[in-house]
Amino acid sequence: MPRVLYSEPHVLVVDADGPARSSLERTLREEGARVTPAAGAADALRQISCRRFDAVVVDYSLPGLGGIVAVAQMRGLGNGRDLPAIVLGALEGPARDAALARTERITQAVFLDKPVTAESLVSALHVLLGLS
Repeated sequence: MPRVLYSEPHVLVVDADGPARSSLERTLREEGARVTPAAGAADALRQISCRRFDAVVVDYSLPGLGGIVAVAQMRGLGNGRDLPAIVLGALEGPARDAALARTERITQAVFLDKPVTAESLVSALHVLLGLS
């Protein structure tokens, strides 16, 4: 049984893949989060410049900047400073190991494997937001 998010965090979901983004949005809403979608890094940076979010969920393989650089740039904006991040990736073997190391080194974000389960996503948000 997934853990419900009781504090209604506002989460920015960044994924260029429409169906993947919609699935993440639906999962987070069902768990009690407010969700704002972004189709790419530029859209996410616009969103961050306008409002504060409690967390961001971003695709590692985001076209253009990539998810890691996008998170770093979001954190460079006033509303994005110290933004907790979850990076999602569909990688295996050495590529996955490199992504994990890069994610930790550059953003100190949580890395989760795609496809992500509702339980692992919500658990990671609980940890990042200090709810557990």
